[in-house]
Amino acid sequence: KPEWKDNAEWLRLSFHALQNNPDMPYLNAGYDQVKHDCELVKEQIKRFAGEELMGPVTTLHWGEAKVEGCRALRDEGYKALAGYFDIEDGKPKVSYYFNKEQTEHISKRAVWMDTREGIIYKKIHLVINSHKIEEIVPILDKVKQDPVASAFVDLMIHEQYFHKTYKDYQPDYKEKVMLAMKWATDNGYKPSFLTDCVFS
Repeated sequence: KPEWKDNAEWLRLSFHALQNNPDMPYLNAGYDQVKHDCELVKEQIKRFAGEELMGPVTTLHWGEAKVEGCRALRDEGYKALAGYFDIEDGKPKVSYYFNKEQTEHISKRAVWMDTREGIIYKKIHLVINSHKIEEIVPILDKVKQDPVASAFVDLMIHEQYFHKTYKDYQPDYKEKVMLAMKWATDNGYKPSFLTDCVFS
C-alpha cells in the first residue's frame, strides 16, 4: 500500500467492471447493479492502494451502458467517462447510451458534456492492442491533424496482451506501446490527467 501511495502523483485507479466476463456486462444493467459493483471495486482499491489513488474519470468495461448506469457512476464520483464513440456497421460502438447521431457529434469533440446528466465524455483516440504496429503512427498523425481532437490525445491499452499466458498475447505489444509513447513525446505531448485540463 505505501508503494501505491508513493506513486499517487502519476497513477490513478478506478472502477472498470466487477469482472472481465461476460462481455458488455452493463449494457442493460440498471442503476443499482452498476452502483453495487462500483462500490465493491472502489472498496478494494481503497483497501490495497488508498484513497489517494482514486480519480473522477473512468472507462466502463465495453463502454456500453444505459443512462441509469452512467448516473450511478456519476453518483459514485465519476465526473467523466471515456469511450470510443465510433460507428461500426452503422451502430454506435463503445458509446454508452448515445444513439448514432449523438455518437457522431461526440466523436468530433475533444471533450463533450451531457448537460442534462452532468457527465463529461472523452473520446479515446487509439486502443493500442487493436492495431498492427505499422498502423499506430498513421492513426496518431491523423489525430494530430485535427485541431479539436489533437488538444488532448487519449491512448488506451488492455494490459493482458502483455502476458504470454493470455490467449491473445501479442509478442510485439511492448514495441507498440513504446512507439505510441515515442510519437506522443516527439510531437510535444506530455502526460496529463483529464482532470488537470477540465476540472482545474
